Amino acid sequence: MSLKEYKEIVELQEKEVSKYFKYCPLCYVKDSMEFEWGFRKSYMMCSECGARWHINYGLTGFHWAKLVKENAERKGANLLEEKHEPQFWQRMALEGRKSIKEGEVVSPKVVREKEIVKEVIVKIRCPYCHSLYDETLDKCPNCGGHR
Repeated sequence: MSLKEYKEIVELQEKEVSKYFKYCPLCYVKDSMEFEWGFRKSYMMCSECGARWHINYGLTGFHWAKLVKENAERKGANLLEEKHEPQFWQRMALEGRKSIKEGEVVSPKVVREKEIVKEVIVKIRCPYCHSLYDETLDKCPNCGGHR
């Protein structure tokens, strides 16, 4: 088999699998699947959420897909290592898209850094009664003395 013939076969396989995985069944993003074709095992992965499937494509076509890695939000964890027919995954994606609010666009998730602000509370010692109090106060809450 020539390289050209091999590429044509892979292209046909990706086209058939993509019919069922037009949308990711876990994050519902359109056309996000990437493929890794191997001699023993083949995989596809959603480029948006990171979910990964082992796919079984034989001489008679696309048989099943098994989720081997859930997405970043752990969606799909209950389906890990389960083989399901292509129609199952397709139905899951379409039902998930229906549950999205009308007009809402499903797009790649933007990961934002959370800014964590640690508030530092400075205490000062009262020169009169020697107790500690918050520096934002004008006078000691214990004895009423001013700084």
